[in-house]
Amino acid sequence: KQNVIVAGSTWADDDKILSAYAKQNESVALIIAPHDIKQKRIGECLQLYPSAITLSDWNKLSEEENNNFKTLIINNIGMLAQLYYYGSICYVGGGFTRDGVHNVLEAAVYNKPVVIGPEYDKYTEVKKLIAEQGGESIKTAEELKLVCDDLFANNTKRLTTGWNAGNYVRSKTGATDKILSFIQKNRLLTN
Repeated sequence: KQNVIVAGSTWADDDKILSAYAKQNESVALIIAPHDIKQKRIGECLQLYPSAITLSDWNKLSEEENNNFKTLIINNIGMLAQLYYYGSICYVGGGFTRDGVHNVLEAAVYNKPVVIGPEYDKYTEVKKLIAEQGGESIKTAEELKLVCDDLFANNTKRLTTGWNAGNYVRSKTGATDKILSFIQKNRLLTN
């Protein structure tokens, strides 16, 4: 099975670190869904990543031509949450920006290890996901290499970390039922 990193909502700093890792690891394929899908940003990604192609261009190729690429750049909106399913490891971008990391739950729900950048202090769910060993935070390309190489080499650790991520999401289900019960109990929606 191919080692695949699905990286969602990436910014330039995320892409620099991910592309450095990809260039050192021929056995790793990437699916990159940049936060910004404007033409300039997609062009930057195509130049940064090895053997990259956009999804729209890949869809135009014949089946024989489809196997020559290492990096698939997603240049549309609406697919990311489903794409995380296909990753061996999921990287969630934004962790090198002031605003912080994007939605880690979209990846964690698929029982995938989640890797993020260092800016996540204002996100309770991210702090808890890391504390419950469902993912790891990295600060440098070297740290990304150590974390990903370890997870790819140690199948048990990768599966356990992914299970921890998914279990964190499962432990938070039921909020809708609790809210509806509260509303009914307190008769908040009466005419």
